[in-house]
Amino acid sequence: MNNRYFACPKCCRYIDAGYRWAYWTLEDTGTVKLGQGIDVEKILEFDPYWNPPEDEKNDWLEQTIFPFVKRFLERHRAHGIVYIEEDDIYAEETLIYNWTDVNDNSPDG
Repeated sequence: MNNRYFACPKCCRYIDAGYRWAYWTLEDTGTVKLGQGIDVEKILEFDPYWNPPEDEKNDWLEQTIFPFVKRFLERHRAHGIVYIEEDDIYAEETLIYNWTDVNDNSPDG
């Protein structure tokens, strides 16, 4: 339910947006809408997403999610990135069906 991703339709790549953190900071605030394109600059400048309060900080977000999401957004900014949920990845009728997860920290993310 709360597995959220940024996906690049041009390169057929997607990346974990930060699970429930992405839901609460991006989606619940109206910064992004599920299933729609995003404004990369708006996300990159949205401080609450990148800087959790002290009681929310954790290594998973700061070391595993944020650096790779930032790189993904910067590399694919002109490709029409969309914000999706996990079900979209496996839905055969969508373009996302053959996409590759770049959360393995691959250099081509």
